[in-house]
Amino acid sequence: MEVRAMGTMMLTMTCWGSNVIVASTFLTQMENTTPSGAFGFYAAICILGWVAVYFCYPEVKGMTLEDIREIFNHGFGVKYARQLQKQAKLEGKTARNGSFGEKASL
Repeated sequence: MEVRAMGTMMLTMTCWGSNVIVASTFLTQMENTTPSGAFGFYAAICILGWVAVYFCYPEVKGMTLEDIREIFNHGFGVKYARQLQKQAKLEGKTARNGSFGEKASL
């Protein structure tokens, strides 16, 4: 629970910080560039942020909290999370193939 609380706090701080930066720079951007230039600038920042999240944040879909904690013990754990996802997918396929093979032989 303490990890979840820390994550929620960091999410809230990031959202408020981003909103403050955009709110304090938007009108200046609109005066100094064209409206499409200002929106293009913020869109470029969003795209860079999306790329950073895609490559630096591990996918933890379908994992237990213990697995997630183990992932973050390995730094950002992106490669480790991908290995666990592949391993789980392979184990799921072998379990399904084994059960289908047994039913087919009956």
